[in-house]
Amino acid sequence: AARNSRFSMVLCHVKRGDDEAKQFLYEIPAATPCADMTRELVDVHNLRLKVGRLTAAADELARHGPMKPPEKQGLDDMTPMLEDLQEDGSVRRREPERGPTYCADPTERRTGNAPPPEMAEIITRTSEDAKRLIAKEQVQMKQLTSRKALADAVDAIKGAVMIAYPMGLPPYDTVRQILDEKEEIGGGAQGMEGLDPGH
Repeated sequence: AARNSRFSMVLCHVKRGDDEAKQFLYEIPAATPCADMTRELVDVHNLRLKVGRLTAAADELARHGPMKPPEKQGLDDMTPMLEDLQEDGSVRRREPERGPTYCADPTERRTGNAPPPEMAEIITRTSEDAKRLIAKEQVQMKQLTSRKALADAVDAIKGAVMIAYPMGLPPYDTVRQILDEKEEIGGGAQGMEGLDPGH
């Protein structure tokens, strides 16, 4: 950390492992107690991770539309479901719901019913703006990370999604879960990246 005595601020270069993408610069008052500084840096780190997850999910939303219900994720549109089973044992054929902007999701997690191109562009552009805030080039260009800028980026994506989907996304959609703070990260790679501000 380098000290800037003129403003009594400390410039922190936060690194996590060797991954350049996880680095950021953050300025904090020199008088901040260590425990408070650690908590603030952890909060900003976790907010940066949230922006990364949100932009990835928003990009998928713009390309492939809302998520399928959990029980249908991973299944193609032609896979019969339990409700398709007739009393006589035959399977009722359903025609998949495909809108004019259908773009199949190769992971089969999303419906493929993308928003209209102009709405998709709003989501994508807003997501790209947010990605720039967490890009590894920020450190190379000596750009400070701002909690407010990151929070504003989350709000901007929320606004873009509301414009594209005024009726809202289903509660199981990752974008909605992230925006509603109901995301279950779990113990996978994403869960291990986040830090606990209490430790």
